[in-house]
Amino acid sequence: MAVTKIKPIKSTLKKALDYIQNPDKTDGKMLVSSFGCSYETADIEFGFTLSQALDRGNNLAHHLIQSFEPGEVDYEKAHEIGKQLADAVTKGQHEYVVTTHIDKGHIHNHIIFCAVNFVDHHKYNSNKRSYYGIRNMSDKLCREHGLSVVLPNRGSKGKSYAEWKEMDEENFLFSLCQNDLIRIESKRTMKFKVQNSDSTLEKEVQMNCGLTYFEGGNISTGAITVTTHDNAYIVGSLGFKTLQKVQKYQVDVLGNYTPVKKEKRQTFPAQRR
Repeated sequence: MAVTKIKPIKSTLKKALDYIQNPDKTDGKMLVSSFGCSYETADIEFGFTLSQALDRGNNLAHHLIQSFEPGEVDYEKAHEIGKQLADAVTKGQHEYVVTTHIDKGHIHNHIIFCAVNFVDHHKYNSNKRSYYGIRNMSDKLCREHGLSVVLPNRGSKGKSYAEWKEMDEENFLFSLCQNDLIRIESKRTMKFKVQNSDSTLEKEVQMNCGLTYFEGGNISTGAITVTTHDNAYIVGSLGFKTLQKVQKYQVDVLGNYTPVKKEKRQTFPAQRR
């Protein structure tokens, strides 16, 4: 998964754009893309759009950072996810520049988009609600690209992967990826909601343990989402710290499943294809 954070740019827009486009950080600008503008003249084009607004506020642009777990994603995939996130956030209405920095231990994207859209020249409202929307979009994209989930001991909004302590091999047991079969035991009663509102099934079932399929996790809250084996019921925001036990199972081609005792940590070489 990826950690996200966003901050406004109130001045020095050109300096910020120059920084994220640094050729030493972006493979000679091979990992620089833009929408609605040319990245070479983005500050000028942002300025023109801003000049059309009746109320642009105090911001010139917004700077969104998306950081990936070290070794989990290659350069091209990270850049593609960054472009998809920029498209989802701006909805095709704001000029933006997206770059991928590969000079640190963790690959990360920088997205700078104009504070005013070029359709009706209204300003972008950045607040807690919009931030949660961005975080959810990022999580959704990561799941769609098959990235694994790292669950922290506690939530940490806006914390970069460089600040996380990496789990050592002695304590590492297994990775969790979407559709993995897991058995969970909870300290509290888990309430599973029916996925199809038109279903004739009970609207809710409760259990303290059972076999489920892992759907994803939220690195900011340390919560996971799981579904029942028939995909009829789902529970989201299941706090990992409320679980007494999580056991992963390996399923063979005949449908037999055996518990995973310990597996080798999965690595995703960050190399260009």
